[in-house]
Amino acid sequence: MSRDYMKIAESLNNAGRYEHELTLNMVDGYLAANRDDKGTFQYVMNRLRDDLAQLLENSVYVVDKNAKDKSFKDAKLTLKDICQQADTAYLRLKDRYWSAARLPSN
Repeated sequence: MSRDYMKIAESLNNAGRYEHELTLNMVDGYLAANRDDKGTFQYVMNRLRDDLAQLLENSVYVVDKNAKDKSFKDAKLTLKDICQQADTAYLRLKDRYWSAARLPSN
């Protein structure tokens, strides 16, 4: 999922159309994924979503794109950062608490 998000973001960025608000939609996509048994992945993603939403709200009047990009980079809330955190959270849980990962493969 993260690779797909990165490809989409790269295409949008190359076209000059990527906005940080889209990252919030991508976090919502992670939240729509199958839950782990303990809800740990959702906790991590909800925390990121809250932090991202707060930063988006605080930066709504920042006109300079470079300054806005820097604030997201400093807060470690760029799409790349969020995808890495989602992957890390998933890999930490997948073998023990992620029901779908324990199903036999074909």
